[in-house]
Amino acid sequence: MLDANGLLSAQLSGTQVTFNGIPGPLYATSAGSVTAIVPFEVAGAETVKMVVSYRGKTAQAAVAGSVVVLSATGGGVTNPPGTTGMVSAGGAPVVAEVSATVDGQVAQVVYCGASAGQVAGALQISLRLPFGVHGTVPVVVTMGGQSSQATATVSIQ
Repeated sequence: MLDANGLLSAQLSGTQVTFNGIPGPLYATSAGSVTAIVPFEVAGAETVKMVVSYRGKTAQAAVAGSVVVLSATGGGVTNPPGTTGMVSAGGAPVVAEVSATVDGQVAQVVYCGASAGQVAGALQISLRLPFGVHGTVPVVVTMGGQSSQATATVSIQ
């Protein structure tokens, strides 16, 4: 939803996401998903703390063994292949081998591929969090032999 200035709103359906205290524009929200845009104001920050709140209450950490969904780009070709500029229907996994670790422990990749309702190239990575890991810990995803930075984290209770 656009606000009076023609900008994406930083609050949608009672949900807000902040990055180092700065509200991020929200693209979509649902009971199990929030799509937010990281604000330019955090560029250059060595670390960024993201906080999701709903109706003024912050979101709980994920439970070990549960599935979390990450968003990414740069995964390469999907099967079937995407079309540049087209909105994806989802259900098209990346062709490259995908693995992930959470705090150095192997995390099961439940799905990595096209994200329904997003432009082709936007990926959804569903990970089952390993048991025995707690706190705010690094997440590293490897696709086709290329690893993400270890600066992404997830909080696990």
